[in-house]
Amino acid sequence: MADPSARVTATFADEDGLEDIVEEPDEMVEKWAAEVEDAITALRRCEAGEGVPAVAASCLEGEVVVLETATGKVIHELDGHKGGTLCLGVGKDPTRLASGGEDGRIKVWDLNTGSLLSSTDCFQEGDRRKGSVEIIACCSSSDRFAAAYGKDVWIVSFAGDEPAVRLESLSTSVAALALSTAMTVHVATDGKLHLYEDMGRGKISYLEMDHAMNTLSVDPTGKWVVAGCLDKLVHVWNMESGESFQIKGISSKVKICAFDPPGEKMVCNSGPAALVWPVDGEGPAGRVPCYLHAHESSLEAASWGPGGTGLLATGGAEGLIIVWDAKESRATNMPNGTRGPDVLAVVGVAEHDDAVMVLEWVDSSSIVAGYESGAIVCWGM
Repeated sequence: MADPSARVTATFADEDGLEDIVEEPDEMVEKWAAEVEDAITALRRCEAGEGVPAVAASCLEGEVVVLETATGKVIHELDGHKGGTLCLGVGKDPTRLASGGEDGRIKVWDLNTGSLLSSTDCFQEGDRRKGSVEIIACCSSSDRFAAAYGKDVWIVSFAGDEPAVRLESLSTSVAALALSTAMTVHVATDGKLHLYEDMGRGKISYLEMDHAMNTLSVDPTGKWVVAGCLDKLVHVWNMESGESFQIKGISSKVKICAFDPPGEKMVCNSGPAALVWPVDGEGPAGRVPCYLHAHESSLEAASWGPGGTGLLATGGAEGLIIVWDAKESRATNMPNGTRGPDVLAVVGVAEHDDAVMVLEWVDSSSIVAGYESGAIVCWGM
C-alpha cells in the first residue's frame, strides 16, 4: 500500500495558508454546569431511573456522579473507587454502568437505583503489587465488557450475575483496549496487537509491530483497526486483506483515534490540530486528511456526534471546544499557490477557563465537557 506520509507532511507544512479561511462561528450556550472535587477522567451517556437520559462523570477524587442531561440535576452519587476512578463504560443496557479505578477493582452499577451490582478485585495471589484498572472497552450491542488491569484483561458481565473471567496474563502491560461489534477484544501491548474472538471464548491471534501503541479504535464494520503510537504515527490494519501501513508526519504522540458512527471518517490528534481521514472505500492510504488547526494548545479530546450527524467536537488544553461539520469541507490554498488541505466548517465554539479533559455528546445538539478543575458543563448548539 502507498504510504500517505509524504503528501500529508507537504500539505500542512506551512500553516499561514489557513489564515484566510477563519470564520466567525456561533457561540454555544451553557445549558447547565456542575462540579466535583477533582479532574474529570471519563464521561458516559446513560439512562437513570425510568428511562431518564443522563450522563455519568468520574473524577480523580474517586466519586462518580450521574446527572440528568436536560437539567444537570444530580440523580446518583456513587462511591466510585478509592484513590480515583479512571474509566467508565456503558453497554447494551444504558442503565448499567461499569467503572474501574486506582483500587484495582471493576464495579458494575444499577443506575435505576444507584446500587452496586458487582465488584471484582483484579489483584490475584502471586501478583507483586496492586495495580489499577485504567481502561474499559464496551460495545452498544453487548451485555459484557473488557477491562485492563496491568498485564491482564478481564471480561465482565453488565448484569452482575456471573463471575468475571481473566484472560491469559500477557508479557507486558496493556496499553490500549478496544471491543468490536463482532465481539473481538483488541488488546495492545508493547509491539503486539492481540485479538480475542467472541470475548475470549474463540480464536486467539496476534499481529506484531515495531511501535509502542497508546490508543486503539475499531471502525463499526470491523474492517479497519487503528493504533495511535507514542512515536508520532498511526498504524492502520485492514483486517479483511491482512495488509497494514503507517500514517506519518504527525507532530506529537497520538493519544486520540476515533471513527465516526457510520465508519466513513477517522480523527486523530497532531499537536494542537486534528486530522480527519477518509476511511470509506479503500481507506486512508494515499489520501489527504482535513486539517483542523484552531486550538492554541494541545488537543486533549475529540468526540463524534451521534448517528450520522457528521459533527465532530474537539477540546484543547486552553479550554476551547470547537464543533466542526464533517459533511461540509472546503479547499485551501497555500502561499505558493498550491492546493492545501481541506478544512471543515466550524459550526460552534465554547470557551472555559481551564483544560478540557473529555467530551461526550448527549444528543444531536448538546455536548457535555469535563474539565481539569472538576467542572462539568453541558453546551448547546
